[in-house]
Amino acid sequence: MNSGMGLMPQWKRFSDIYDRIQKTVICPQCRGAEIKRILYGRPDARDMEMIQKGEAISGGCFVRPWQPDWHCAGCGHEWYDENDPAKVELEKTLSRIIIEK
Repeated sequence: MNSGMGLMPQWKRFSDIYDRIQKTVICPQCRGAEIKRILYGRPDARDMEMIQKGEAISGGCFVRPWQPDWHCAGCGHEWYDENDPAKVELEKTLSRIIIEK
């Protein structure tokens, strides 16, 4: 049984990649500009600060492949950019973590 300790360096890498995802400046559905990052997993102090400032919203505790990264406060649309190199790298890393677990 895996205690999860071996996953810590991979989760750190996951977090570092997640921070590089490029922010979308407009909603692809309504063209609105009030875009918020969706944060997944257990929020740390920085995440909580972003949520409290209204810069981000919580997407819940579970991290799954190809979840949306962005939320439009205007129309509620949620999406990710499948062409963002950081998103592609993030998904590959997440898939490896899930498979190894």
